Amino acid sequence: MDFTKTDLIESAEISRASLFNYWPMPEMHGIVKVTHQFGKTKLYTLNTKSLITQKILELEKALIGEASAKKKMVVGS
Repeated sequence: MDFTKTDLIESAEISRASLFNYWPMPEMHGIVKVTHQFGKTKLYTLNTKSLITQKILELEKALIGEASAKKKMVVGS
């Protein structure tokens, strides 16, 4: 899925200043990559071939699994 920085700002509900303050890091580390460019507008996507991205996604999956397990324990109590 391709997105602009504006798309990310709106969906994450963060300020432009916050995005532009932290944006260089994911770009520099190859976590996101440019897929298309229209004039000054760039479209980005998550770089799933990046080892860093893969590890972040593994962490997310583990955290979701843990939260789900805790929720089942609470509901089952």
